[in-house]
Amino acid sequence: MSAYFKIITFARNSKIKFIFSVTFLAIAVLCGIMPFYFLSKILVTMLQTQTFAANLIIQTGLGIAIGFILKHATYALGLHLSHNVAYNALANMRRQMSDKIMKVSLGTIEAEGQGGLKKLFVEGIEDMELILAHGAPEGIANTLGVIILLITLFAIDWRLGLVLLMTVVIGFFILTGTIKKGYALIRPYYAAAAQMNDTLIDYINGMDVVKVFNRTHGTFEKFVNAVTYYRDFTFKWTEASIKGMTAYISIFTTPLILMLPVGLILIFNQIITIDAFVFACLVAMSIGTSLTRMVTFFPSVAQISEKSRRIFRFLDLPELKTPSQPRRPETFDVSFDDVHFKYNPEAREETIDGVSFTTPNNTITALVGESGSGKSTLVKLLLRFWDYDVGEIRIGGIPIKEINIPELMKITSYVSQDNYLFNMTIRENLLIGNPDATEEQLIAALKAANAYDFVMHEQQGLDTLTGPGGAKLSGGEIQRIAIARAILKNAPILILDEATSFTDPENEELIQAGLNRLMGGKTVFVIAHRLSTIERCDQIVLLDEGKVVGLGTHDQLIATSPLYKQLYSLSTRSLNWEIGGQNHV
Repeated sequence: MSAYFKIITFARNSKIKFIFSVTFLAIAVLCGIMPFYFLSKILVTMLQTQTFAANLIIQTGLGIAIGFILKHATYALGLHLSHNVAYNALANMRRQMSDKIMKVSLGTIEAEGQGGLKKLFVEGIEDMELILAHGAPEGIANTLGVIILLITLFAIDWRLGLVLLMTVVIGFFILTGTIKKGYALIRPYYAAAAQMNDTLIDYINGMDVVKVFNRTHGTFEKFVNAVTYYRDFTFKWTEASIKGMTAYISIFTTPLILMLPVGLILIFNQIITIDAFVFACLVAMSIGTSLTRMVTFFPSVAQISEKSRRIFRFLDLPELKTPSQPRRPETFDVSFDDVHFKYNPEAREETIDGVSFTTPNNTITALVGESGSGKSTLVKLLLRFWDYDVGEIRIGGIPIKEINIPELMKITSYVSQDNYLFNMTIRENLLIGNPDATEEQLIAALKAANAYDFVMHEQQGLDTLTGPGGAKLSGGEIQRIAIARAILKNAPILILDEATSFTDPENEELIQAGLNRLMGGKTVFVIAHRLSTIERCDQIVLLDEGKVVGLGTHDQLIATSPLYKQLYSLSTRSLNWEIGGQNHV
């Protein structure tokens, strides 16, 4: 129950609605007894007088009709309120999780995985709706209804009340054992479901690789095995619960099995009257519906406990530390002072091992090194995608941990090789960089990024939909839109992480021209796979296995660093590579 009450706290200002929801649903349960009461009256009269009284039939019909109308009206109103509470809770849950994503490190997000986060955001939270809107309020209402019906039977005759209570107790004894068996399997069941979903996402995302390398059989077999395991586990869970479910549902829906013989004995011994017996039997018949609806509440408690556990675990993940007294830099020189970092705290080797250097204001610094040397990690530490372990990174002399994340994002722009465009129009994607940009500013940014011509060539121009991730545009077009977006943002610190990778020569020339316009008057970090593009940088930082092993201009490093000279030579040779193995040096 504690998990349910934690979930219901997300429905801010909805506690009164929840109370009214349960109240109306409980009234609906009680109104459901009215038809049985009026029916018992007419049955008793018929048995005693052997006649039909027109007025009694009319009164009974009206009473039954009023009972049904009140039952369905209060039930509908109760469900309306419970759904209002549920969807309010779900909306707030998603808002809080969205806020959480913005406050945790990128490493934490990557560890959760794309499929895991999607399932948590969509399915995990959506699963709460059935429990919040139906399971809990109807379960509580029907529990109250059952208690009132038992009190009513005890008021008619304590022996009949005791018989019905015994029926309920036996049913709940069986139900408890069934729930205990099912709860032992619920966590591995959800783990099997998660494994199946992750395997499916992996299979679909890698479909091009599967087809190109003709690995359909082996890869699909992995997915089939995951589905089969989930199916077998579902059967196992069903087999563990089916006997108990059949038993307690049978007992709950047939309370007259014990009520009839005991009631007849009491009538023959003139302990109770026939009208009391008839009404007691009809009440016992009506309690079956409330009991079966009530029992759905108890499994929902176990389900919400397990499903909400993953939600609360995510909400409890450690966040990036925010300063109690945030500061704002006045200048935008950047310094790394003995920075240490490793992705896995338990790993022995550090990804960044004691890096120190300074990038003066309005200069261009290139980060070079072999793959895995720590280039991209350094700039992502500057953006606080992760927090470094030891040392300090400063902007304008202020440690970045003393700068609010929104302020840090405001003064930095990041253009990478895999920029993402949302499934919106080109205009809307550009406005992410500056929501207040005018039409003239949008066009100027597109022209500066060499993107104006292809955008205007589209039939809808700026209002052209890009598709998910920019699927309707080419890689070079996506890159130029990203550069235009960065131009609109006009942040004083610019980070270019291999922004021209994987582009054809024509697009690379256009992109590079756009980048040159973007870099003017800013503190710039450049990571480039082609070293010929960074020869004119103000300084070059050479990294190897997370350490700075060279620092200076291109000419200085060519003269003093064998590693840089080797990397530059390989980069130059790759530009002249031709099919057939001919290298022109």
